[in-house]
Amino acid sequence: MDKQTFGITLKKIRKSKNISQKALSEGLCSQPMLSSIENGKYIPNSKLLIGLCQKLGIQADTLVLQDHYKISSSFEFSKHAEDLCDQHKYQELKDFLTSDNVLQSIDTSSEYQAYYYYLGCSEYHLDPTLTASESDFQLVLAENQSNGVPNTLSRLALGGLGLVYARKQQTALSKKFSDLSLEQISNTLYEENLNILFYLKAYGDFLNGRFSSAATTIDEGISFITQHQSIYMLANLYFLLATVTDKSISEEGLAEARHRSNIFEELYHEKIFKNI
Repeated sequence: MDKQTFGITLKKIRKSKNISQKALSEGLCSQPMLSSIENGKYIPNSKLLIGLCQKLGIQADTLVLQDHYKISSSFEFSKHAEDLCDQHKYQELKDFLTSDNVLQSIDTSSEYQAYYYYLGCSEYHLDPTLTASESDFQLVLAENQSNGVPNTLSRLALGGLGLVYARKQQTALSKKFSDLSLEQISNTLYEENLNILFYLKAYGDFLNGRFSSAATTIDEGISFITQHQSIYMLANLYFLLATVTDKSISEEGLAEARHRSNIFEELYHEKIFKNI
């Protein structure tokens, strides 16, 4: 983790939310330590990093697009969908998108792509079976008019499908679609929303217990974002990295404990009660 980049990112987000160093550090660390973190002199451990991110309102499964897409020629409709998405009001967003007025206002393939993407995002959070979101993200891909080359919305839909399959524990499919979302991304005209793709892939790997793969993708994402002189999604990636690190350490500890219990079971021929 780059100390300087992380500190700058943390400081910018803290200031954008009008949170003082004193308020952010309270209950987590000393204010001088937070100052050292923001000035690139110290990297927090995973527990402290998670605490700082949580205080800043950074969450694992609620992301906000940097730039939004038109779902209609009506500015009012597009703006309302954007606002509901940013506020994570997913039921209201779904109800709005499925209303007759909105459906009748969609004309172009790019509008349909945006429409299905927003609908897929709302369904992802509302439908535990994930069937509807899977279908919506597939419809985003069907509307792609870029001669087979995925535009940013198509890449986001591929990343969304990767996450859907990760939640379904379909690891092979999750990897397939996540990899497709990032394929030849260096040759794509840069948009900040592309930063999201690294997070989606890493988060999917995290859900499937692929901690090493998640950490590698996070590292690639941080490099991609900083190369394009952006900070969008950096804090989310740092937060996810801390979560991955914390979880992998816990898993290693659990594996060691299980190993020790097996040794005791063999030595003393005593059954271990494992339904904890």
